[in-house]
Formats: sequence, structure tokens, C-alpha cells
Amino acid sequence: MLKRHGRGPAPGAPPVGGSPAGPGGQAGAGQQGQGTGRWRRGGDALPPPVASPRFCPLHIMLPGRPGPCGSAPPGPGPSPVTYGPRLRVEPPRPGRRFPPVVETRGGRGNEAAVLTTRLLKLECVVGENTGEASVESRILLAERAKKIADIHARLLDLSADVVDCQVMVQGVLHKQIFYVGEDDRVHHQAEDVPFAVFIDVPGAASGMGALVQGRIAKLTHNLIDMQELSQRAILQFFVKVVEDCQLNVVLDPNGPLCKAECVVGETTQICPVENVVDLERPAIKVRDVRVMLEDVAAEVADDQVIFQGTLVKSIFFIATNNEEFFQEERVPFTGVAMIPGARPGQNVTIRPQILRVDKFLTNGNQVRQRVVIAVFVKVTETCELNVAEDTTGPLVLCKRVVAAGTRQVLQESVADLSLPAQKVHEIQARVTDLSCEVIDNKVIVQGVVHKQIFFVGADDIVHHQAEDVPFTTFIEVPGARPMMSCQLKADVEHISWHLIDPVESDPGLRMADPYLEDDEMMTFARLMQRTVIQVTAAVAEDHQICVKCLPLPTGQQFAQFG
Repeated sequence: MLKRHGRGPAPGAPPVGGSPAGPGGQAGAGQQGQGTGRWRRGGDALPPPVASPRFCPLHIMLPGRPGPCGSAPPGPGPSPVTYGPRLRVEPPRPGRRFPPVVETRGGRGNEAAVLTTRLLKLECVVGENTGEASVESRILLAERAKKIADIHARLLDLSADVVDCQVMVQGVLHKQIFYVGEDDRVHHQAEDVPFAVFIDVPGAASGMGALVQGRIAKLTHNLIDMQELSQRAILQFFVKVVEDCQLNVVLDPNGPLCKAECVVGETTQICPVENVVDLERPAIKVRDVRVMLEDVAAEVADDQVIFQGTLVKSIFFIATNNEEFFQEERVPFTGVAMIPGARPGQNVTIRPQILRVDKFLTNGNQVRQRVVIAVFVKVTETCELNVAEDTTGPLVLCKRVVAAGTRQVLQESVADLSLPAQKVHEIQARVTDLSCEVIDNKVIVQGVVHKQIFFVGADDIVHHQAEDVPFTTFIEVPGARPMMSCQLKADVEHISWHLIDPVESDPGLRMADPYLEDDEMMTFARLMQRTVIQVTAAVAEDHQICVKCLPLPTGQQFAQFG
């Protein structure tokens, strides 16, 4: 099964994708001459584009086949790609909403192009390779054996770490050994053998992501003196190294369907955090303050992203007796990044980086600290688009949606209330902990319905009680196969309830309150609920395609890794 490991490149890595490419010398069609600030067509200089806060005048006509990212293929004759003041391109900007489409209106004669592009966050393929590992082990059986009946083996906990030009694959070879003892009974014994192997992938660099798939090619064994079992397993691996990239991809209604992350907006927010800490003993000098970030999280709201985290500081200081001491401090921080167009439910990627740490010793026992954090925030939404292919374009890894299915689940449950209740005021329910497993033509779904129950007790006070009810169902998805990935969406469509098991209320609860009338009332000990859940499962598989993209205007590229 393909497993994904690692994230994008380390903070500070240069952006990839979306920039016009071209060798030095004569710039090809669709390329900007370096250092000239003028657009070229077949070597003829044209006036520079008109400056505009939103649009860059650009007209693309495609009577021929363009090269990668809008550049012309080499060869004599006029360039098949020309530029004019027709196409309006709105480039992405930090802290702004990215436009969903870029298009040009049709004209007369041979002006016959309507180009639609979308800024997508994709996974660009860096390289891939295969490798093998031989895992040998010896084990003493618990009982003397006449013969080995069978050995079941499988790979567990596969992981991949990318280093320079290599991928380190680690995992555990789990074996179930069945053997016939001297009593003619079949005995069982388990064995776990860890392993590690390096696979060469040119171009791989630390910080990139990796996908790994492994299988057991061959397993042999030899029984020695009816007690010792020698085994040898040949393992084969396939690894693929990818990195996050942001491309201005051309859309084509007749192209392959690609499931990707459409960029809504991105920005970098500077967040200074200043505080004063009291030292445990008087100090004459602060030698060092080391800061780490923990528990950084973000939540998307309307037109903004709220982020928070914790600064973990390690303070090393010299006391008055000239000895060095250590003191730890945890400081929470929060901030807001404005991204127009952001909406709750969209995906957010956050990458914080510590820019500066200042420290000042005051009064001999207090340290004033100022930490400056740069927080990069990117908001995306999952979308399915038909993209244009180009054999000379960048190779990306896309998810192709195979099929999708929907199912409604009726869940009935009975909750024992912590106190007798007169009535139920409200029940809030949501679905959490969703997981799925893809089998042939079906998807098995598991989840938990988390409920917040508010009810009125015999004392006329509104009480609260939480409840978690697990559920399991399956969805028919024709074409689904094991090893494919799935994406789930679940909503609580309806919830109804009624109280059952009446009990006598405690009169002391009402007599203690002079404002309550001493009337008999009906209270209940249990709550019966019916919940309708709608679950949608989409099954997808990874495939590689070369996409066609357009460059963003020079000086206006804000593509960054997420």
C-alpha cells in the first residue's frame, strides 16, 4: 500500500513553479528577456506591459502546439505563440484571494483562444526507484518441531525518510510461524524482525516527501536440529520522491480529471511575542535562550486564519556564585492572518519560523524576552479539475477520482442520564474520528457521533452530558479496489429523541428552592435517540501526468510551498 511520508521543503526554500523559463540569449515566445523588462516575440522588442494593480495585459493565441509552460518549441519560422493586449491575468498576491480563472475573450480572424487557468498546489515528482533487501533471522522454537507447516509474513510500519540523493526505508517484518511438534500438534510462534534499507534517488533532498510500497518477493526457511529455525526473506520496495509545488495550470474540458488543492490565498504574518520571566535565583548574566515551537495549530474563519501555539524557552543563566543554571518557560501565543476569500471548512497549511530572539536581564532576577515569529499561512480547497496535458510540461502526481458513493445511516442509542430529566432542551451532534478501508467495490466506514446533550433536571436547572456513539457502515463504490485511497465526508442530517423510564423526582431538590412550587412532576432516567447520518466516500488512485502551465508575470510570483 502506498504510504506518504514527509512534508514539503524546509522553510526558506525558494518557490517552485509558475515562473517563466528560458535560456539566455534570445527569449522564446512567452518568455521575458532577462534584465530588459520588455516582452519579445521572435526577437522583436515590444512595449512593456501596462502597469495595473490587478491585471497584466497579455494575449495568447494558440494556432500551433506550445512548448512547456507556454514557451515555443525550437525551430525556424515564426513563433506559434504570440502576445497581445487581450488576455488579462490576475497574479496571486500575499494576503489576497487568488482568482479562480484566467481567461481571454474571443476575437476575429485567427484570434481563437479562450485559456482558463487555475493556481494549484500539486506534488511534483522528483524521482523514483526500486530496491531490495535481504532479511535473515534465526529463532529458537518453544517446542521441538518435526516440520514447519507454514509461515505467514507481512510488512508493518513502513516509513521512508528522504536524505540527500537517497531514501531510507524502515519497517518490521512480522511473521506467524506454524510448526508440527513431537506431539503431532500444530504450534504457533510469532516473530518481528526490524529492517532498514537505503535506495538511491537522484535529485532527492532532505525535507521532501516520499511514497513507499513494499512486498515480500520470497521467503525461505530451514529447520536445524528440530529446534532452531533459520529464515531468509527477500523484500522489494518502490519509492517515489515528491515535493510540493505551485503551478498556474491550464484547464481543458477534455483533459484528465485531477483532484488537487486549489489555492485560495496565502500570506506571511509577523508575530512578536514579548514577556518577562522571574528567575529562580539571582543572576549576573543570561548566556542563552533557546526557543522551540510546539502545538502550532490554525483554524480558518471568514476572510482570516486564526493561529496559535506555544513557545518553549530554555533559559541558561549564570548565577551570582558563577554557576550556570537552567530554567524552562512555556509561553502561549496567538495571531490572525487576513486572507480574503477564506471560508470555514477549507484546508489550511501553516509554517512558523523564528526570526529573532532578544533577551535582557533586569534587576538581576528578571529576564525580558522578545521573540519575533514569521508565520506563513496558505489556504486551499480540494477541487476536481480537468487539466491540459503537455508531454514537455512538469510531471506531477494527481489523484484521479475512480468513483464515489453515498449512504444514509440510521443510528439508535439509549443514554443513561446523570440526573432525572423533565425535558431535553437541545442535542448538538457531529461526526468525528472518520476512517475508511477500501475493498473490492466497497468502502468500509467507521466513525463516532459526538453528542452534547442539554436537559432540564428536576431542579429546573439545565444540565449537560456528553456522549460518544460509534458506528460502522459500508458504501457501494463500483470500481473501488484495495490499495486505493478514499476521502470521506459525513454530516448529521437529523436527530430526534424522547425520554423513557419515568422515575419519581426527589422532593428535596424542589423544597430547597423557595422559588419552585411543590408540585409533582414527571422525570425520566434515560434518553432514546435516533440519528440520521449521511456519509459520502470518494475513491481515488494516484497517477502521473505532465501538465501544461502558464508562467506568472515576473516580479509578481507569490507561489510558495505549503
